Amino acid sequence: MILVPIIEKYSSFTKGEQQIADYILNNPEEALSKTASELASASHTSSAAIVRFSRKIGYDGYSDMKVGLAKYFSDRQHFEKDMIIQANDSYENCANKLITQIVEVCSSTADHIDYRVLSRVIAAINQASCVYLLGIGSSANVALDLQQKLLRINKRAFFLQDSQINLLSTITITKDDVVVAFSFSGTTDVVAASVKAAKRQGASVIAITGNPDSIIGRCADFCLRTPAIERKVRIGAVSSRYSQQFICDLIFLCLISKHYEEADTESVKFIILYLVKRPIRKTIKLYRKREDITMNLEGLQIFSHEVSGYKPQVDFNTWRVALLNASDMYLPNNITYFDNHLETDEVFILLSGSCALLLAGNDEKPHDTVCHWLEEGKVYNVKSGTWHTLFMMPGSKLAVIENRDTSVANSPRYYFSDEERANLIPEINSI
Repeated sequence: MILVPIIEKYSSFTKGEQQIADYILNNPEEALSKTASELASASHTSSAAIVRFSRKIGYDGYSDMKVGLAKYFSDRQHFEKDMIIQANDSYENCANKLITQIVEVCSSTADHIDYRVLSRVIAAINQASCVYLLGIGSSANVALDLQQKLLRINKRAFFLQDSQINLLSTITITKDDVVVAFSFSGTTDVVAASVKAAKRQGASVIAITGNPDSIIGRCADFCLRTPAIERKVRIGAVSSRYSQQFICDLIFLCLISKHYEEADTESVKFIILYLVKRPIRKTIKLYRKREDITMNLEGLQIFSHEVSGYKPQVDFNTWRVALLNASDMYLPNNITYFDNHLETDEVFILLSGSCALLLAGNDEKPHDTVCHWLEEGKVYNVKSGTWHTLFMMPGSKLAVIENRDTSVANSPRYYFSDEERANLIPEINSI
């Protein structure tokens, strides 16, 4: 299809070549009927530029390109302009045009798949310690969808949309990780910068893009093409999104086919975790009346940031960030003491799994203990002077931010008595 290479290479065109491309994309029927000089006049370029353009998209010359354009029309029952939603189109026409577009996009995407590359992509994701997914705008929706699919088959995956978080997160990426970058143009600045940073960390990069010759495409170890045509009316990047979604779903199905039995089991685990455990992640009283809970939560600030972009929330000098992985000492039955940081707040961010904070007031001794389950996407700041501890389920991971001067000297501990432990542990195990 002649319009596909034009779309794929658009970002690499000169200004004059983009003028030619714009005219052909917006007026394909008229372009077919014009001579080289007429097309040059219509696009405000030159006949020589038309010839160079033809060769740049893979044809021997302008005549050969016109043959490709004619074949484009012969292979379709509708002209390109007929796929654009027109004023006063009936709802039925809109539905039929959308169906035609989806079928065309998916078929074209399937035709361009290199299954040897796909096999290597599946192997890389399967072997990865963690999969990081990058995407901005409409690509973000597909990246998020793939993250959710990977989590359902017990593959650690993080979706990185926020431009600042994109770049910061590459610090923790290792050679054992895989980065999947979604960008139809292949030139999205934030995604490109994150991909380059990930490559410096030694991670493998998979590009899902309409332009393999782009910055992101060239940086990638593996590239899966999404040859979609964006119409003149580009509402929601429909074509590129369906093309990306096709690749996303194909990756998911291939992973399931490789581990069919495990996938079925992990789906059950997913349902249990998210439909049974997650709804009970709420503040509960362990010792006294429920009306005391609000008072105890005065020592806990909960922050969330729902929209895209960067937003400072807890920010002090001389702080440090650490990663905390679950171990036996953090299991509910093994909790033995409360901490109290007298000189600094302490921030917790749930990265994966299930974790909970136990809070016990800010008096001389802990009292009125409450439990609060952490949610992904939120920042939890335990104020200085607040008695607290935490428990983590196996496989969980936390980010911990605290003052680098935090030590035993300014962080007293309160160890449970046998009686307190006898009351506390059964309550925790019942959550």
